[in-house]
Order: sequence, then C-alpha cells, then structure tokens
Amino acid sequence: MRDPNRPNVPGTYDIIYEDADRVFTARRIEVFGIYGAPDQSYIDAYCHLRRGDRTFRSDRILDMADAVTGELIRDPVGAIHAMIKEENDPGPDFRSVMQKARKGLAALVWAARADRHLSADEMTVLLDYIEARDGMTGEGGRDWKRRVADAWLDDYRPLKSEAVDAVSSFTKDGREGELVRSHAVKMLAVQNDEAERSGVERRLTQLGIKVPGQL
Repeated sequence: MRDPNRPNVPGTYDIIYEDADRVFTARRIEVFGIYGAPDQSYIDAYCHLRRGDRTFRSDRILDMADAVTGELIRDPVGAIHAMIKEENDPGPDFRSVMQKARKGLAALVWAARADRHLSADEMTVLLDYIEARDGMTGEGGRDWKRRVADAWLDDYRPLKSEAVDAVSSFTKDGREGELVRSHAVKMLAVQNDEAERSGVERRLTQLGIKVPGQL
C-alpha cells in the first residue's frame, strides 16, 4: 500500500478515467506495474482518489499528464512501458557493484532478518552500505540503480553459514570488516524496539561482529 501523504514521484500521473459504467473521474495515480498485450494493457497503481491500490484498463484512460512536470502524455501505455523499463534497468555496473558488496550484505542482511523482515530503515542502511562498499574500490559513483538493489535485497535471504563465511573472510582490522561493523552499528540504531534490537544484536554476536556497548 502506498503512503497517500508522500510527495509526487516519477511515475505519478493525472488521468481522466472512464470506468465500466461510463463514469468519468479525475484521478492521480502512482504506477508500479503494467501487464497485458499492447492493445489491451492493465496498469497497477496507487490511486490517490480511492486511497488504495487499483488496476486500470489502459484503453479507458482518456487523458493523461505527468503529475511532476505537467507534461501531456499522448501515448499513455507507451510512456508507462518506457518508464517501467527504465526503472527496472539495473544500470551497466549493477552486477559488479553487487558482487563487491555481496559478502558484507550476507552478514548485514542475515542479522537484519532476525525478525524475518527488512524495514524501510534497515533497507536504507543496506543500500548505503552498497554505495560505501563501491567507494572502497576507488570507482565510486558507478552506474547502478538503488531501486533495483532494493528489490534484490527484498528477495535476498542468506543462510547463517553464508554470513559466517563472509565475516571469516574479512582480514583482521581490514577496511571491509570495519565498513560492515560501522553499518551494523547503524542497523542497531534503526531498530523500532528493544526486542528487535536484541534480535539483531544477538545475530551480530553470533557472527563475531562487536559493536559499541558489547563486552
């Protein structure tokens, strides 16, 4: 479910929509998916009018404009297809960046999933780690998409053995190990309550990652 109070973001459109009963409504939608054939597509979006997720038939969109720029969209379906394709493009350096960050992520994600889920704040810490790890190579600023990495992390469920192997591979007092430790501290700081913090801290301890306050 989208947050109705969030500001307009790319992929947000103002439309005039005709429903099955030929009722016309003006709506603001935030698109997050499209499927079907080109001549009969269905658009999944958050509808600000109904304050919930809705599906729209593309051939019933009579008028459409970009809610951010105000630009009139003459080919709604084509524009949305192009937008989704661009958003799902990971960037030319995505695979290399993620490969460099993989070991640290195995440890951090396994610890963060003590409650089985990744919160928005935990996701931010993980994405920031990827960016920081990329900077260690001296090639920071490479072309990779945080949005695609977000989806990758949402599906990533490393085993404890992977996390242990990753941490054991860090050289003592090495830069990568220190980077993981600093982001482990940040991970603890974003926990919502003491129970969640304890779960993450317990897993970090099992990995041998010491953070301030631990003996």
